[in-house]
Amino acid sequence: MAECRAKDEQRKKWATAYWVACLMSVHTRKPVRTEKLMKPFLPKKTSSEIVAERDAFFEEFRRKGGDGNGNHR
Repeated sequence: MAECRAKDEQRKKWATAYWVACLMSVHTRKPVRTEKLMKPFLPKKTSSEIVAERDAFFEEFRRKGGDGNGNHR
């Protein structure tokens, strides 16, 4: 139940950040990114999580048929 509540709060923060970014982008030269507004609220990834995510990405890439030579046609 606590996990569900935390996800709901995170979803509300993303929605608020989206609308704030829309309002701020009207008044700035460069568009304001929602991710940039949410950065302080996102949990930090550990080095082991980063390595696991990278390995999973490359494993999926290999399964889809990347030949390693840059010829992906």
